[in-house]
Amino acid sequence: MAERKAVLFGAPIAAIALFAALVGFTAMIPIAFYTTGGGFTSLGMAAFAPVAGMVLGPYAGFIACYVGGIIGMFLSPGAYPLGLIDAYLSGACLGLSWGFASCMDKRECKMIYIPWVLGQDAIALIVPFIWPGPPYYSPMTEFMGMPGIVVHFVRRYMSWIFLAVFLIFGVTGKAVEWCRSEDKKKLILGFLFLNIYARYGWTPIWGWPYGEYIHSPWETGLLSAFGPLWPLGQWSTWSQVLIATFLGSAIVIGLRKTGYLKVPRSLV
Repeated sequence: MAERKAVLFGAPIAAIALFAALVGFTAMIPIAFYTTGGGFTSLGMAAFAPVAGMVLGPYAGFIACYVGGIIGMFLSPGAYPLGLIDAYLSGACLGLSWGFASCMDKRECKMIYIPWVLGQDAIALIVPFIWPGPPYYSPMTEFMGMPGIVVHFVRRYMSWIFLAVFLIFGVTGKAVEWCRSEDKKKLILGFLFLNIYARYGWTPIWGWPYGEYIHSPWETGLLSAFGPLWPLGQWSTWSQVLIATFLGSAIVIGLRKTGYLKVPRSLV
């Protein structure tokens, strides 16, 4: 008689608990510090939360990363400076975004993820510098002879490559298809593109509530986009993308070979 496993959203509860522990305990290992100060990106946030979404799918990944975020909140307050809010933004939402990114070959996931990504990006464009704006928030000052509103749009869409990857490889399901390819080059590129657009899907839902909550000044965004903080911001972004790409591909390929996990709406 075959062994029966306790599952939640198609994922074994043991696997959910394992990834919750990984996300929580690796919160004590910093990868990059926030350009605004006050906290840092942990290994759990950069690596194991995205992998949880790839392996467990969006719903079980959400639960694992939320629990992991709560664990990390107590073990490493610097990784989750907003407490329970951060356990959601810097934990659960990672599992959700990478989970949906990993099942973009399915109509169910596309119907949820595409409006979510584009909607969050539109909100992040408006909140908080345009609305509620001054005097609640610092005004968008002129920069390099350009009006503040023009600089704002340029700064927001310097990440246009992320949007292009989402539209070309995410919406079409091509990245997920390549993640299952026997061709090693295609497989690695598939994981890379998936991690790029999953990050694009997650960043706005993390960024605008975070920025609004801590009242990050307009000038900090300028320094990150055009000034001396630019290398630190780029290191934070691309280190996370590359770590999640190579760790995620190694774990997913290993799990496929063992046959231990077969989770719906995931890469395994």
